[in-house]
Amino acid sequence: MITTTFLVKYKKMKILSLFLLIFSTLLLYNCEEPFSVVENQLIENIYLFDIDNKGSSADLCLTFTNTQTAQISSYRTMLIPEDKIADFDLNKAFLLAPELYTESFINSNESNVIYFKHQLDTEGDLIIPNKNYIAKVMMIGKEFNQLSLMNSNILSLTDQGILTGYYQGKLKTNISENGNFNNERLLTIEGYIKEIDNSNKYSGGFTYTIPNNNNFGNNYFSPREGSLRFIYSNGAISSLEGSAGLANYVNTYEDCLENCLENCLGSFSGTLSNDIKLTIIGEGCNIGIFELTLVRSIELVSDEG
Repeated sequence: MITTTFLVKYKKMKILSLFLLIFSTLLLYNCEEPFSVVENQLIENIYLFDIDNKGSSADLCLTFTNTQTAQISSYRTMLIPEDKIADFDLNKAFLLAPELYTESFINSNESNVIYFKHQLDTEGDLIIPNKNYIAKVMMIGKEFNQLSLMNSNILSLTDQGILTGYYQGKLKTNISENGNFNNERLLTIEGYIKEIDNSNKYSGGFTYTIPNNNNFGNNYFSPREGSLRFIYSNGAISSLEGSAGLANYVNTYEDCLENCLENCLGSFSGTLSNDIKLTIIGEGCNIGIFELTLVRSIELVSDEG
């Protein structure tokens, strides 16, 4: 009787052990699934910036690019306190409650713009001034979940002008570097725009490259630096000034050519679209081209020649 009872208990324990082994295997598989990495699924050009002065996460905007969107269904964007970033990994990102991230579904555009509105940080706290934050993006897919390798810049809420931020873009012009009108060209430009003493006046320092032909007919690119100053009021630019390497492009357009018979004095107008794209157009000079397009923190790929 004792032997029979022991065998019954042994069989039950064996069945239970087999069940636990199967359950553990399934649990391990499900836990490991979010850690699968798909090659070339890389979040790039990730930049976090402050676009308002409300003192909350509604001030913040994130832009990033991802040229490989296959298998991705959505992005989850999270704001991490700087002192927590070292210990933040995919497992923690995957387990975050919905109120701790902003989810956006995939679109056909390689450039993405995320507004946070009422989001909390990854610790469940409100986004507040005088505290540093870093953003990361998690890619959600049917067969994998992957956290961006790249972090955003470190950002703290500040009172600032709406145009303050990092910009990349292009200048389409037919003005040569020495101030003469020449063949049409496209210059890539990148740099920072900052407000001057809360005055609604802005100054931007930029670097850019100029394509030149050498004696063998091959293109090479010369790096330059320059700055722009302008007034932005009621949604429009009322003036534009250039200095250093950009001075000739601005001044020559405004002056046009001495032998111009009409519309010889150029001017500039500009608009801000969707809190992201700043466009400055030259007007009134019928022989000159000046079209400057700057996009905040999103890299623009252009065909230079």
